[in-house]
Amino acid sequence: MTNAACSGVGFTSTPFNTTNGVVPTGTTYTWTTPSVTGGLTGGVSGSGSSIAGTLSNPTSSAQTATYTVTPTLGSCAGAHFTITITVNPLPTAPNINSTTQPTCTVSTGSITLGGLPSGGWKLYRSGTSSATDGSGTTTTINGLAAGDYTFTVDNLTCISSSSLTATISNAYVPVNRWSGKVWSSGTPTLDQQIVFEDSYEEFVDVIEGCSCIVKAGKTVTIRSRKTLRIVNQVEVRGDGILTFEDKASLVQIKDVPADLNLGKITYRRSTLPILKTDYVYWSTPVTTAALGDIQSGTLYYSFNALGNKWVNASAGTAMDTGKGYIVRGAGTWFDTGSITLTPNFKGVPNNGIVKAYLTPGKNNLIGNPYPSAIDGDAFINANTNTTALSNSLSGTLYFWTHKSTIQLASNITNGTAGSGKFAYTSDDYDTYTLTGGTGGLNTGTIAAGQGFFAPASSTGGNAIFNNSMRLSSSGGVLDNAQFLKQVVGSKAIKTTSNSKLDKNRVWLNLTNSGGAFKQILIGYITGATNGYESTYDGNNFNANSFVNFYSINQNRNLTIEGRALPFDQDDVVPLGYKSTIVEEFKIAIDKTDGFLSNKKINLEDKLLGKIQDLSEAPYVFTTEVGTFNERFVLSYANKTAASTIMLGTGDYKKASEAVLISNKNKEIKISSSTNEIDKVFVYDLSGRQIYTASKVEKNELIIKTIMSSNQVLIIKVVLQNQSTVNKKIIY
Repeated sequence: MTNAACSGVGFTSTPFNTTNGVVPTGTTYTWTTPSVTGGLTGGVSGSGSSIAGTLSNPTSSAQTATYTVTPTLGSCAGAHFTITITVNPLPTAPNINSTTQPTCTVSTGSITLGGLPSGGWKLYRSGTSSATDGSGTTTTINGLAAGDYTFTVDNLTCISSSSLTATISNAYVPVNRWSGKVWSSGTPTLDQQIVFEDSYEEFVDVIEGCSCIVKAGKTVTIRSRKTLRIVNQVEVRGDGILTFEDKASLVQIKDVPADLNLGKITYRRSTLPILKTDYVYWSTPVTTAALGDIQSGTLYYSFNALGNKWVNASAGTAMDTGKGYIVRGAGTWFDTGSITLTPNFKGVPNNGIVKAYLTPGKNNLIGNPYPSAIDGDAFINANTNTTALSNSLSGTLYFWTHKSTIQLASNITNGTAGSGKFAYTSDDYDTYTLTGGTGGLNTGTIAAGQGFFAPASSTGGNAIFNNSMRLSSSGGVLDNAQFLKQVVGSKAIKTTSNSKLDKNRVWLNLTNSGGAFKQILIGYITGATNGYESTYDGNNFNANSFVNFYSINQNRNLTIEGRALPFDQDDVVPLGYKSTIVEEFKIAIDKTDGFLSNKKINLEDKLLGKIQDLSEAPYVFTTEVGTFNERFVLSYANKTAASTIMLGTGDYKKASEAVLISNKNKEIKISSSTNEIDKVFVYDLSGRQIYTASKVEKNELIIKTIMSSNQVLIIKVVLQNQSTVNKKIIY
């Protein structure tokens, strides 16, 4: 009978067969001297029907030992049997070829092994019960935490002895110390632990490090618009102080750092001057902040998305990470004048993955949870796709602009509200989608401390923030200075994008001389279609008290409209507006980018039959109070104005044949031979409405009350079937 064993490893043979296949109880054996090949050493012993022992094979090939046994008791007495033991050599212990130690950016190490069996094998390491399968004479084991490691290899026959010990240690991350004058190892890098052993307030754009320690009793100040960029942990020890001035940033890179942040920072955030009666939308960049830390003795609210209503809060209300709140400027409604809010947020800086729950299908007030800006595109992309982090977000974000309410121009002292009888500055929402943003959101960054409305998808769920959003797509630090950016009117902000999308956009402003303002954005974008998509198209979330301005698509009023590429030269975009002001207005290009920077952009006034190339000059018109969704369209093809243009729906040719408009003796007579007349409007050439008649409900109307002399008027007649006829007359 033949049995296999491994060199130096104890073995027990299987029982051998006796003549009748039965081993009687009490049988004993006589063992003869073995026949040994290849220099096997070691011994065996027998008991019952088995043989056990340890044999060592000093060669590189299998060797055998043969034992003869003679039973001395029972029915097998005098019989002779043999047992042959084949002893296989052990594979060579793995060699430690090299060791790669952890760095700050890669927190684990690796070990490369050599001398492995050329065929298939299983590799075992100390401290773990799992085995690594492989083949070939070398391999690298990655993802090793700090510790000591030995390895054995199984060639699928025998297991080797242990390798030498290899050590993975975090001590290899170098330390760079600030002494009060210089760094001990030059300018800090992301692979170094930085330690502030003395106070610091230098004007350096970016300080980088693997981790950051502020020693007890030391004060470190990161100046406005400067950045502390750390891979892992920030630790403020004892009574040490780490302060970030307004517009400064603390950027942390790893979502799961080697250690959690320890100790408190102070993060300062300042608003622009606002009325004491105005509200600011906030979120907290640190733990343990309360609403009263923003402003004491005022009014505070959170938002109930399910009930679509504001909920009273108190100064002591703790601010939840990722949630938005609003805080009034100061005191009660009787306070007047302006104020600048300058809260100090004190607490452990928020870091890593943060979740903010969005109630399905509702508007939710959330906020940037970090002491640094985040990329709006990255946030939208991560939360609007079932293959991304979540599918909780509808795709459009809304930001309160914090402008003051209407005042007499004589009372305006800040110089920003325009001139005229009234200064029509008004609170409103800036809008942002993947197409871009209106007002102060052109760069697409969401500043630290900024609260905003996020409409949820139909499924809702947790919106995810993570550290990758705190850097641009190229890894750069984001601008953190756009907090509460006011609408800037025709003063263009430099347009940048963190996205690689092909964006070709035009921003249009509706303004008047008194400061009324509304901006919309039309863009031709990679991935967009001409239908409605919440990630590219922003619904008109209007809160402006005086004017509204929007594009119209699929019966939706849009502040931002993304349209398809490739570009169609004959594309037409309907525009609408609403005004509570009887005044002269202007529609103008604020800025363009992409191929729209070199293209004719026409505004067609269908009421007056005029076309203005806005790339050459703004279009000025006069409006009455009301909503006007059929007057303007945006186009790009070369066009000439028609003398008479239909303003409404219906069959124009048939309606025009059925309607007769005449002017005699200062009476305007309108007759319809088919449908009854529903409404009549009269405009002068500036577009000012000077007469209206509603619910006429008869086939003839005579107008005698217009006070006008020797001027061109435009008569708009709307029939009961909603057909529309326009005609110019001299009155």
